[in-house]
Amino acid sequence: MTPGPEALSCYTANLAVYLASTEPDVLERIAGSVRLAVRTDLGDDLLAFSHHRTPLDGGRLEYRGAGDAATALDAVAAEIEQAGRCLVVANTGYLGWSTAGLEGQAPHLLLVEDLRGDEWHVVDRFTALLPSGGEQQPFTGWISSATLARAMTPIVPLPAEQRLRNELAFGFPRPLPRDGDYQWLERTERLEPEARLEGQWLVETDAALELLGEFWAGIDRSPERVRLLDDMWAAAQHHVFRYDRLLATAGEHPVLDDARRAWRDLPMALRFAVDSAGRGRHRPTLVAGTFAALRRCERDAASLLEEGEPAWNDPSRTPSGISL
Repeated sequence: MTPGPEALSCYTANLAVYLASTEPDVLERIAGSVRLAVRTDLGDDLLAFSHHRTPLDGGRLEYRGAGDAATALDAVAAEIEQAGRCLVVANTGYLGWSTAGLEGQAPHLLLVEDLRGDEWHVVDRFTALLPSGGEQQPFTGWISSATLARAMTPIVPLPAEQRLRNELAFGFPRPLPRDGDYQWLERTERLEPEARLEGQWLVETDAALELLGEFWAGIDRSPERVRLLDDMWAAAQHHVFRYDRLLATAGEHPVLDDARRAWRDLPMALRFAVDSAGRGRHRPTLVAGTFAALRRCERDAASLLEEGEPAWNDPSRTPSGISL
C-alpha cells in the first residue's frame, strides 16, 4: 500500500496535510525531495541535518512568536481566517495523544484547521514508536483553547539539537522566534528565496553516511551523542517513505527493497548500540557493519535509478530496467 503522510516525520507529516489542500501531488514531491545532508562544523559532538533537497514549503512559511498564549492564539485565529489553516509548534510532552511525557519533550508541528467559539479543530497525522520509547497516535478532533495553549507550551531552554531541527524543518534554515515564545507559522506571498545551506555540509548521502558511521562508532567516548538519535530516526523514516513510494510506482525490485530494509533497520541497530555502550559493552563493529551495509544498498539503488529516474508526478512511468 502506498504510504500516506502518517509515514513521515513529526515535522513533515502535518506539513504534507497542510500543503495537500492546494497541492494534490505533494507526497510525490516530498518523496522526490528526500536526501541526507549533514553539517559538520558545529563542534561539541553536534551535527545538523537537512532531509530535503528543495524547500518543502516553497519558502513561503515563516515562524512567528508571542510571549503569551492569548496573543499567540489570536494570531493563529487570524492565520486561519487569512489562509484557511495554520501550523503551530507544539510540544510532544503536552499532547494528550502522545506518551512521550515531560521527559520526552520535543517540538512538533500540529495543524489547526478551524475555530468555533472556544474550540479548535486540530489534525495530527503523525504516528510512530519514538526513539525514546514513547508512542504517538494520530489525532483529529476539537480541543479547547486551554488544551491548545498547553500543547504549544514552549520548551525553555530549547536544546541546540532541537533548535536546529526547527530551523531546518523544511530542508533549509529559517529564522526562529526567541526561546520561550509560543510559536506558529504564517504563510507569506513572497517569492521563493534561494535555497542555501550555511556552514560546512556533506550533501551527498554516501559521504554523509560515512561520517555518521564514524560518529556513532564513537558513542562510548561521547555518550551525549545520544541526543541525535531522533535525527537518525527522522532520516530513516524519510528514506523508507521514499522507497515505499518508489516501490509503489515502479513495482517490486530487490535492490530498492534492500535499501528500504536497510533504512528501516537503522534506528533499531543504533538504539541497541547506544544502549550497549551505556552498559559498558561498546559495539563499534555492529555500528560499522550497519553503516557499511546501508551505504552499499544506497549505492546499488542509486545506480539502478540512474538508468531512468522516475517522474514523481507521473505514476504511469517507471525507471528503465525495473520490471513490473
